[in-house]
Amino acid sequence: MNRVLVVLGLLAVTAVSAATTVLLARAKGDDATPTALAVDLTPDQIRMPDTPVVTQDGTELAFSEALGPGAYIIGFTYTKCPAICGATELDMQFVAASRADLDTPLRLVTLTLDPQNDTPQVLATAHSAAGAPPEWVRLTGRPSDIMRLLGYLGAWDGRPLKEHKQVFIVGNTSSGRNSRLSVEEVGYDPERLLAIAASYAAS
Repeated sequence: MNRVLVVLGLLAVTAVSAATTVLLARAKGDDATPTALAVDLTPDQIRMPDTPVVTQDGTELAFSEALGPGAYIIGFTYTKCPAICGATELDMQFVAASRADLDTPLRLVTLTLDPQNDTPQVLATAHSAAGAPPEWVRLTGRPSDIMRLLGYLGAWDGRPLKEHKQVFIVGNTSSGRNSRLSVEEVGYDPERLLAIAASYAAS
């Protein structure tokens, strides 16, 4: 339990740091963060596979089912992440709190990068600490299945976990359209990620 609390504390500190960076940039009129329309939303049309996964509640289902019937955002983190996952978690928390602004439902999915250690019980603790709504689900599964899925989705390329890629996949199950975005493209700006999700929710 103490270890989980320490991990959650580190995530919180990193998230606050990322948020502070964004706010300071805005206060200075920094143009480094581009507008939402600057992201190339040309659909990648990644086919979402039926890889078996398990939710934080212990529900077993196919990955494609976990995305739901409409718009979705997939983020990639792990609970023992020492630093960089905080920005991803911050963006997802902002979107979760702001999703009511959209005209259609939006599914949030966080797929663990560390299925060996991120059991459903561990994810449930992190999920509760984030105050996550029902539309947000965290996924794990058999390590061999999850690592293949991560590679297929472009979220892992074999490097050490602490150097993992920071990406989101935003799309719409109904239309089959989706785009893979690096966190750098989103600009550590959760409002921008929400705008991108809104464009897919409307498609």
